Amino acid sequence: MSRIKFTPRVLGYKVESCHESLTPRAGLALVGELMGGIGLPEAIDRALPGPGSGRGYRPSAYVVPALAMLHGGGACLDDLREVRDDEALRRLMGLVRVPAPTAYGDWLRRMGGDWEGAEYGDSEGLRGLAEVRRHINRRLLKGRKEIGVDVDASAIESHKQEARYTYKGFPGYMPMLATIAGTEAILWDEFREGNVSPGARPIEVLEGCEQEARALGVRISDLRSDSAYYIGEVFNWCEERGVRFTISADLNKAVRELIEQIPGEQWTPLPDSDRRVAETVHCMGTTQKSFRLIVQRWKNPKADLFESHCYFVIATNREDPALAVIDWYNQRGNCEDGIGELKHGYGMDRLPCGTAAANAVWFRLGTIAYCLGGLLKRCLPDDLKTRRVKTLRWRLYEIAAKLVRTGRRWVLRLAASATKIELFRDVRRKCYALRYG
Repeated sequence: MSRIKFTPRVLGYKVESCHESLTPRAGLALVGELMGGIGLPEAIDRALPGPGSGRGYRPSAYVVPALAMLHGGGACLDDLREVRDDEALRRLMGLVRVPAPTAYGDWLRRMGGDWEGAEYGDSEGLRGLAEVRRHINRRLLKGRKEIGVDVDASAIESHKQEARYTYKGFPGYMPMLATIAGTEAILWDEFREGNVSPGARPIEVLEGCEQEARALGVRISDLRSDSAYYIGEVFNWCEERGVRFTISADLNKAVRELIEQIPGEQWTPLPDSDRRVAETVHCMGTTQKSFRLIVQRWKNPKADLFESHCYFVIATNREDPALAVIDWYNQRGNCEDGIGELKHGYGMDRLPCGTAAANAVWFRLGTIAYCLGGLLKRCLPDDLKTRRVKTLRWRLYEIAAKLVRTGRRWVLRLAASATKIELFRDVRRKCYALRYG
């Protein structure tokens, strides 16, 4: 039998270098337009510690490229080379110099400070980045007097040497986040070691949120959380401040005994569901006032092995009908979606540094990128306002373009359809208009 000779197919082109000013991510210039429109680079330089010498980089030289990289899909410090080596994009964004990834690592550690084994870190750099995020949130909350706050923790897996095991069984960190209901804005965050419970120090968390809200000129009117905040002192804190809380309850012995005492005729069908709803009143030994328990019940598919019914209980001091309370609590899923977008869309599921302090700075940079994305969507057409950042990269950021000098001005020539070019121009106009908004 003769052997068949296989000849690999070679495509008919060769590779050479190009010395023209080209970029494959011209749409990221719109992120730069937005930052310039709200005066973010200046706010960064005011809020963060400056360089130690006249030859050092300004804080905005670190933060602005990092925000552009996170919007573009980068996930580690080495990905900053893509911004550093893209001369056309740097010129469009006004980035004269971009530090090397090694310099970024040093800056993150310097901004994070030394926690010296403490569970929770704070530093001048972290406080400065909180002020930068506040600068964006003021735009997002313009015209609002009250806000609802969703509090939740999120586990991030990390196999760095100092990472501690989380309750989910893997090493990493457990940052605590407070998002603003109905917006793509993060009000407050605290970077925590992996072995810290989500329910740790709840009053300090709430007071931190309240302080941040006060700095933004708004009041916290509502609080939503999972059962990590089913704590008497949290309920008392809310009652003292007139905050309406909606928190899932623990199915402990006291709650189960109350459920068993609910008469059968009080269980009403939940529309479009196989569940039934009833309510009762409860008071803990540590609470100053009683509160409502909204109980959902449905048949247990494994009733032959376990209890005949499953239950989900919501504790609240709201006066709305039970169905309205359930609907309001279910909207807490938007908070979980937002945290998922922060982690998987803006790269916060991967932490680049070996110390918790430096990772805390990186994570706060991620929250700033997330809030900036929420503000950018205000400048987009309706069909893009609800899209993930992954879609924005595909449709808007990743546009090939050529930057040319004609006469006394630069011209950006987009390799895109007329519709996309008009979209690009429209977003630029809206970002520029924010200077006077």
